[in-house]
Amino acid sequence: MAKQKNSSNGNSWKGFYNFYLDEGQKNGIKKLALGGQATFNRINELVDNNYKFGLSYSIDSKAYFATVTGRGKGHPNEGYSLTQGHADPAVAIAAVWLVVSEVHGWDSWPVNAEKDEWDW
Repeated sequence: MAKQKNSSNGNSWKGFYNFYLDEGQKNGIKKLALGGQATFNRINELVDNNYKFGLSYSIDSKAYFATVTGRGKGHPNEGYSLTQGHADPAVAIAAVWLVVSEVHGWDSWPVNAEKDEWDW
């Protein structure tokens, strides 16, 4: 039997943060997606900033999906997940890193705001 988590310990999942890249961001990500050590450095930077990181592959979509979730009590994005997908795993990872680090500057995501209210 699976152990039930206590939601009072700061580990409760709250939902997804949907972020849609514009064309300029999509083009810029392809330049960031160098693969190799640069990709691992981006993953390490996300983990070092207290994000859970996961990479999955969808046979139906023929795409990789990189997902981060803010973890730990007091984390600005605690319990919220962000996912970006692409046929190339390095591009999916670079897309998540770009949104977290460059678009939002490692700060909280506007999870309750409408897109036209975002301040970036």
